[in-house]
Amino acid sequence: MKTTLIFLLSLIGFTSMSQIPQSSNLVGEYKFSGNTDDSSGNSYDGQTYGGPTLTQDRFGNSNQAYSLDGTDDYIHFDDNMLSEWNVNASGWIEESFTISFWAKSSVSTEEPIISFGVHNNGNLYNSNSLYKGMITRFGTAIKMNSNNWPTYSNNAGFSTSGKTYDGNWHHYVLVWNFDTGYRQAYIDGSLVGQFRQVESGIIRKRFAIRDKALSVGRERYGNDGSADAPGLNSAGTYTGSVDEVRIWNLALSSSEISSLYSYDNTSSNYTSETFTNSSGDGQWNTASNWASGSVPTSSTNVSISSGQTISAGASLGNSIYFDGVDDYLSFSNTSGQFEASGDFTFEAWVNWTTLVNGQMSPIFGGQQHAYVALYNQKAIRIASAGTCSGDRNFGSFNSITTDEWHHIAVVRSGSTITWYTDGISNGTTTCSASWFGYGGTMYIGKSIWRSGYFHGYMKNIRYVDGTAVYTSNFTPPGTVSNITNTTFLMNVNSSSTYLTDTSSNGYTVTGHNGPTFTASNGPSGSGNSTTAAANTITVESGGSLTIAKNSDLTISGDFTNNGTVTLNSDADEFASIIVQGSSTGDIVYNRYVNTVGTAEWDLIGAPTDGLSISSFVTTNSTPLATSGSIYAVGEYDNSDNSWTNYTSSTVGAAGNFDIGRGYQMATSSGATVVFTGTVATTDQTQSIINNAGNGGRRWNLVANPYPSYLNANTNAHASNNFLSVNSGVIDSNFSAIYGYDADGSGYSIYNNTTAATYIAPGQAFFVAAASSSATDLSFTEAMQTTTGGDDFIAGRLASTSSELYLKLYEGKNLVGDTKFYFDNNLSLGLDPGYDAGAYNQSSALASRLAEDDQGVNMGINAMGIDSFEQTTIPIVVNRQAGTSFRISLEDLTIPESVEVFLEDTETQNFTNLRTEDFTLNPQSDLSGMGRFYLRLGNTSLGGSDLEESYISIYNPMDKDYITIEGLANIQKANVRLYNIIGQEILNKTLQTGQSTQNISTAGLTTGIYVIKLEVDSTLISKKIVIN
Repeated sequence: MKTTLIFLLSLIGFTSMSQIPQSSNLVGEYKFSGNTDDSSGNSYDGQTYGGPTLTQDRFGNSNQAYSLDGTDDYIHFDDNMLSEWNVNASGWIEESFTISFWAKSSVSTEEPIISFGVHNNGNLYNSNSLYKGMITRFGTAIKMNSNNWPTYSNNAGFSTSGKTYDGNWHHYVLVWNFDTGYRQAYIDGSLVGQFRQVESGIIRKRFAIRDKALSVGRERYGNDGSADAPGLNSAGTYTGSVDEVRIWNLALSSSEISSLYSYDNTSSNYTSETFTNSSGDGQWNTASNWASGSVPTSSTNVSISSGQTISAGASLGNSIYFDGVDDYLSFSNTSGQFEASGDFTFEAWVNWTTLVNGQMSPIFGGQQHAYVALYNQKAIRIASAGTCSGDRNFGSFNSITTDEWHHIAVVRSGSTITWYTDGISNGTTTCSASWFGYGGTMYIGKSIWRSGYFHGYMKNIRYVDGTAVYTSNFTPPGTVSNITNTTFLMNVNSSSTYLTDTSSNGYTVTGHNGPTFTASNGPSGSGNSTTAAANTITVESGGSLTIAKNSDLTISGDFTNNGTVTLNSDADEFASIIVQGSSTGDIVYNRYVNTVGTAEWDLIGAPTDGLSISSFVTTNSTPLATSGSIYAVGEYDNSDNSWTNYTSSTVGAAGNFDIGRGYQMATSSGATVVFTGTVATTDQTQSIINNAGNGGRRWNLVANPYPSYLNANTNAHASNNFLSVNSGVIDSNFSAIYGYDADGSGYSIYNNTTAATYIAPGQAFFVAAASSSATDLSFTEAMQTTTGGDDFIAGRLASTSSELYLKLYEGKNLVGDTKFYFDNNLSLGLDPGYDAGAYNQSSALASRLAEDDQGVNMGINAMGIDSFEQTTIPIVVNRQAGTSFRISLEDLTIPESVEVFLEDTETQNFTNLRTEDFTLNPQSDLSGMGRFYLRLGNTSLGGSDLEESYISIYNPMDKDYITIEGLANIQKANVRLYNIIGQEILNKTLQTGQSTQNISTAGLTTGIYVIKLEVDSTLISKKIVIN
């Protein structure tokens, strides 16, 4: 965590998208807030020519408008915006448009201000060959020419009453209304003129737009987009200032134009505001920190200047660990600055590991009668010198628990001393004598007067002599900074600077016997989470913005970073940023990565774009695990199911992280690693392929490419979710997200049977590709959300639908499980997005679809509520002979009336799983289906008749045979195959005692066939497609 001083933060408000009429039809919006970027979301950015310079806008805000010199300055915007209009074969526009802007000039001679959709059609420049879109010139009048048609017959233009050259800012709107044929001009919200061409009683609506889109300050006609109109070069370019250029692909109404002008001309919507940090906590969401008393919203533009810093949420990732035996810190108090005679505040974040009855747990203090401690597990103890010397125990232990972070504050206001725990008053006492009156050495974690050492973690320790920072209950600050009268301040910034007093006193802090730096274990409780919003944010060089774990920032417009922007995380909480406009400049994402080990590791993707793997390894050389020259960073190849880690000799040629692709990664002891790069603001794709038919695997390791959470399933968002968007490219038998558990147990399955599920920033996971040809998997901006929590994956909440689990144990060890999910409108066959095959098709325990089974072992088997009545489901057990196991029914939410039996067809035993576990010591290896079945509902038990649900018949993908399963216990079986016209193609007697048998289809043409299987006295018929 980086902690810096908080000074002044300027905040400038601009027009928000919500205040702009018909914002959904905005083609381009150019606020000129330091650049010519398009903030409409369409990315039709502009480019300056000649050297326009940034200047003040109409409210005096610096660098928020452009000045054009009248010689060669102009701005041109992306020609691709022309695709937003329908144009017929002759080039005539068949839709309306509106262009609005602010301008200021003192020049009355005619100069070009706006051109749109112009081109000379490749001919020489002359009045007959020139194909104009719209050219607007300012002077003593507004002239809106189009296709050689003047504003009206004598081309006198619309009168402006001098407003185009009076040296003041004015608001201009130009409208082409295709429905009425009118060209209209508005100044400051009022119509100043309109004209339409009428010939022989017919309204001429011809208005051509060609190759060149929108230009400000020059008429651009040439094939290269640079030349002026013939005979008009003397007009040069526009002389003046312009701002807030917008263009719509419709005609705004007069009332909408009036409202737009009214909003744009209201200074309170654009006035500056300052970040005062009056509370001293440096937090974005503290209203009193803002001059207006209000926290920024999505309509506010924020500018963070050099030397300024702000935190969204509490970045309390690191701490100092004291072992409770002999660890402590000390520093000299020879100057006597801790001898407070008036108000004071001591505060710290503290996490006790142990508390011993009858002993003192010292936190901070000096010698005898000069300390703060927790005593006898139940009270805060303070001591001071002078008239009220002696130990004072007050308050209650009820609010203190071990192994949890608590904010402790002891504050004197007047003569009343209050102990606050987590911002709540927990007791008072009175004393007006000097505090720490004995001077000498100060201690943290130790008292030289009473026995005992502090055991646990501390961070953010601050002592303020002369100020009662808190006088009533408060929200504990996430960060503490230097405020007036700060005497001592120790934030745990990094492993190299954690023993540093950053107050103006700069005390030298010494560690004794080993208090150690601990990364990423700080508090995340009440008051530390922040949801922040802004319209645009600009961080200037030297400025700093930190987004804490479990906090988020949504920027509805553009994000420009020339300073430092940091996002933090720990093992189960992550920061999130969403940029809905454009993004410029790098951010730093401190992403937690699991420890190296036999089964631990982690699956990670880069949450930032443009980062080279080589520089990543160099930057993170300390936390990353290594083995000789091998780095604990590697990639997966599903063509041969291999993992390859980068080495010192290969990492140089590894290139950049591919955002959207997953990697395996591990740290030495569980720590954050640094990802530096830009924020992805567009839809992303990642190529996936099913190599199962080519000796490889169907699984592809992909990752969330954004520094924000993503909606994973329909319970997170009905349509804008990962599984729904990618339903066509993920194998329908495995329509789920497969997350690595990092505990050796394998992979958890997340699909629409799980509650609202979110993919954390930087989280990688496996998906199964449907096609043996490369196809693109999509991550869309619309999937982004600030909702989320732990990885992998956040938010497993209680399900509202019925479910049950079968779990297989060997002794006390869980070695496999399979889930059954029940909801309305589901079938016994494949329901993509609900049914999901097991990641490991040889897992210890799985199930098969009760109908239309295709040989896929299911990890999640979804079916309708009516399945409770009477359903038989094949169960797959893969275990070795001689190893005892048991199958248990667990985590069930189905109605109590539904019977659940496990059938063993070999022993013809039925086990009521509601009352007992199924146990078995197999005498031979178990594999595949055919022996075990789960029976639900009022199923008739016993009998020798073969049920059709016992047998599975299917044609495996890309195979030239038909598979028949479930034949282990039959006496005889015969199979016949017929083509679509009833001709018998095959007649074969099957082997007995063999559960799975394959029937060759080599040489058969593609088509529909009927297979008839006679098993003992039962005849089973099924249509099957041979590919």
